[in-house]
Amino acid sequence: MKTVAQQVQAMHRYWPGFELAEQTAEQAIWFGSLAGIERTYRIVVDYRLPLDQGDRSCRWQFPVVRVLSPSLDRGSTH
Repeated sequence: MKTVAQQVQAMHRYWPGFELAEQTAEQAIWFGSLAGIERTYRIVVDYRLPLDQGDRSCRWQFPVVRVLSPSLDRGSTH
């Protein structure tokens, strides 16, 4: 598992267009844009270390990614 500092370095290397908004020893948050086929999406990526690293069911085992805009329609097929 990467430390937050290692993840910040990797994001900067592979996704240089993403802005690091917050970094602590346990969490990093980025904002950025991803270009889709028809539009560009503004997203936020929230990376946190698991509270209990031995607990594989921990919610924060993977980054949480949310689309900020445009709003997504639930049930849409595209």
